[in-house]
Amino acid sequence: MRTSSSNAQLSASTAVRLMGSNVARDILKRASEFPNFPSSLFEYIANGYESYQVSDVDRVVNITIDRKTEFVAISDNGCGMSYENLNAFWRMHNETKRRADGLNLRGYNGTGKIAAFKYFAQMTVDTVHDGLRNVTYLNRKDIEDAKNRDGVVAIEEKGIDMPVDKANGTTVILRKFLAPVTAADIVELRRKIAMEQLMWMKGARIYVNEELVEPEQITFTECEESVSDCGSFSAKIMYQEKGYKDELPAVYISAGPVFLARENFGKEGHRFSNKVHVEVRTSDDWYAAHFEGRRENFVSESRDLKLKLSHPEAQRLKAYVEGVVRAFMKRLDEEEKARQQKELDERKRELQDKLSKLFSNMMDRMNFKRRVEREASADKVKRERKTVENTRERKPKLFFTLKEFVDDATDYRIDPEQGSIEVNMKSPHLASVVESQNDATWNQAILEIGKNAFIEMEAGRRLSQAMAESTLVAADFMREYAETTRVLRIEVNAMLQEMYRGFQAVRLSPATAA
Repeated sequence: MRTSSSNAQLSASTAVRLMGSNVARDILKRASEFPNFPSSLFEYIANGYESYQVSDVDRVVNITIDRKTEFVAISDNGCGMSYENLNAFWRMHNETKRRADGLNLRGYNGTGKIAAFKYFAQMTVDTVHDGLRNVTYLNRKDIEDAKNRDGVVAIEEKGIDMPVDKANGTTVILRKFLAPVTAADIVELRRKIAMEQLMWMKGARIYVNEELVEPEQITFTECEESVSDCGSFSAKIMYQEKGYKDELPAVYISAGPVFLARENFGKEGHRFSNKVHVEVRTSDDWYAAHFEGRRENFVSESRDLKLKLSHPEAQRLKAYVEGVVRAFMKRLDEEEKARQQKELDERKRELQDKLSKLFSNMMDRMNFKRRVEREASADKVKRERKTVENTRERKPKLFFTLKEFVDDATDYRIDPEQGSIEVNMKSPHLASVVESQNDATWNQAILEIGKNAFIEMEAGRRLSQAMAESTLVAADFMREYAETTRVLRIEVNAMLQEMYRGFQAVRLSPATAA
C-alpha cells in the first residue's frame, strides 16, 4: 500500500516513545546478520502472512518494490495491531500477544522487525486494528546516534489511535536503499517466497509488484502415501533420484492448517536422506482435540521449529512419522541392494566372458606356435594357420567363473578336464584390493589371478603330455615344472601386453563387488 494522501490523516504533532536503553548496538548487529536482501525482506512478508487468523484460508500479502524511488512496501489485511500491540512489536526480544496465544507460525525472539536496517535507512509501520490507526517511524541514523552515545532508541509516533474507516491490516514501508537492490535480488526474493510457500506458508496469495508468486512444486521419482491406523496422521513420502536441495530433504509436519515443525525423523544419517521429502499432516479432529489454541505445547522456542516431545500426543506423532519413514528408507535400501546385485551379476558375467575368450584365444595361439615349431611341413603349417586364425569366433575352450568360496581362502580353483577356472571373489588378495576403491586396480588383480590359474593349468597339461612320453623322477618333475612355468609366464605376459586393451574395457567396481 503506497498512499501519500493518507499522511494528511496523521496527527499534527509527533510523539516520541523510547524503544529501550542500550539496544541500538544490538539492533545493528542483528540486522547485519541477515545474509542478503531477500532474507531481510522476507521477515516482514512472514509477519504479514502470520497476521491472519489460523483459520483464514485466504491470506494475501502484497509487496511493492520500486528501485527508482528506493521504496518498498509490504502490506497485508490481517488482524492489524492495536497501540498496545504496536508497542510490544517495537520491543526487542519481546514475545507478542499473538505468539503467547499460540497463533504465530514461526519465530520467537522478535528480532525480525529490525531486519531492514541492513539495507534501508528508514522504516514506517502503518497499522489499523478495529477502526484505529497507529503509525510509527524509525530512522537508522537515530539508531546509529543512540549507539554512539549508548543512549535510548527513539520511535517517532506519527499517529496514535486515529479513527479510520478501513479494514484491519498492516503496511511496513522501507525507504532509501543502503546498498543497490538489483533485478536478481527480486528474482531471488520470488524464489524464496515460492519455496517458503511450499514448506510452511500454506493457503496464501503473495504478490510481488502485482505479480502472483506461485508456490514451488515438489517433483519426485516416486511417491508413497500412508495413513495411521487411528486416522489421526497421514504422510506423503516423496523420493527424487537426483536429490533435493536447500531445506527440502526433511520431514515437514503440519497440524491441521498450521505448519508445526521441520524434523528429520526416521531418516537421520541415512545415505538417501537428501533424496527424500516428507509431508505429514494431522486430521481436523486431532487438530481440534489436541492442538487448536495450544500450539506452544507442541513447538519448542526456537526458529528451527522443532517438535516439543514432552507432550504425549507429540510423542505419538513422532512415533508414527519415524515408523513410516524408516519403512520407506528400508525399502530404498533393499531396492538399492537388489540393483547393485543385479549390476554386479551383469558385470561378473561380462568379465567372465572376457576372461574366457581372452585365455581361450591365448591357449590356441600358444598351441599353434608349438605345433609350428614341431612341424616341418609348410603345407601343414598353412592348413593349421587357416584353422586357427578365426579362433576369436569360436566358443571358448576355457571357462572362467567368479564366485565366493566357502571356507576357502585360495585365489582360484582349476579343473583341467572341464577346462574351468574359478576365481575366488573373497580371496585375501582381492579383499586388499577392494580397499583401494579403484576399478583399474581391481581389474588388474582379477586378471593377475586369472593369469596365474591359466599358467598352472597349462603347465600341468604340458607336463602331463611330457610324462606320457617318458617317466620323470620327482626332482626332474619339479625342475621341469619350474622351467615350464617360467617359460609360460614369459609367453603369457608378452601376449597380454598385446591383448590387454580389449580386456581393459571391462569395469567391475570394487565398491559394488564388496
